[in-house]
Amino acid sequence: MLLVDGDVAHPSMPSILGTPHAPGLLDLLTRDDIDVADALVKTNIERLTLLPAGSRQRRSTELLASEQMASLLRELSSRSPTDHHL
Repeated sequence: MLLVDGDVAHPSMPSILGTPHAPGLLDLLTRDDIDVADALVKTNIERLTLLPAGSRQRRSTELLASEQMASLLRELSSRSPTDHHL
């Protein structure tokens, strides 16, 4: 199961789950040198993986409404639940 911390203004999932904050969602939308697998963080909850919000961006609202976001969502949804990266 994948949990995406989409509250890019006030990301809280890493603190709640005790995981790193970045790289994450916004980094995937703004940087070409990060692969989705690099941003996924295993949690101590069985079968739960986190995609943190990532580094703050001035254009975060635009990024969340962008074609890059739509493409990222398609990629995430196409991954198999048995994929070892999730």
